[in-house]
Amino acid sequence: MTYDDVILATPNLVAYWPLDEPVGSTTARELKGGLNGTVNGAVRLGKGGPWESRVAGFGGGGGADYIGVPDHNDLDPGNTFSVEWFMLLRQVAGRDETVWYKGGNAIYITKAGAALQVGKAGVGFCMATGNVLGQGVLEHYVWSNNGATGGALYRNAIDLGLVYTNQSIASSAAQLQIGFSIWGVMSRVSLYSRALTAAEVLEHYNARKLRGTAYTPHPIRSRRG
Repeated sequence: MTYDDVILATPNLVAYWPLDEPVGSTTARELKGGLNGTVNGAVRLGKGGPWESRVAGFGGGGGADYIGVPDHNDLDPGNTFSVEWFMLLRQVAGRDETVWYKGGNAIYITKAGAALQVGKAGVGFCMATGNVLGQGVLEHYVWSNNGATGGALYRNAIDLGLVYTNQSIASSAAQLQIGFSIWGVMSRVSLYSRALTAAEVLEHYNARKLRGTAYTPHPIRSRRG
């Protein structure tokens, strides 16, 4: 059993992008419903283990570097959902980058320096951290949102205990953009149509160590040298 097996067996999984394609790939496979993405700009995929995919605009790229997924109804689960991903940032301070964006009113995950912010695009944030993002460290994140009743943001399976504001997240006809000019690594990105429980988040975090799952990334080499 691998990490992929655990994710694909999770109830209400909508989409799962391993981002482990060979170097030079122009397509990012989605393993649940075939919602494949397209590599745009300076994004570089590099197979060698689930956590070694270079999904980033290493040189900044002026906002042109991301994985683009065409609009689909399944990508707009409403106000109850979970987004899960692994991320290693090469640089934190002074960089504002987007993890997940699907147009106005939809799910929005972004970072401002060392702070992570999640909410409704163009409207407001549901939760925002302080300066907690690490640099050069592979970390596991989950935003579990349970509609108007609350939400939680987990880092390495620990609930950050943030104040929650309901933003009534809705749908958008825009494409999904994953890793918009992130300088670093993203991999194992998944979307669910319900809020994951704390126990499930811990199970997924621990699954990174399963047999057949490599999870130590090689050093990142950017276009800056």
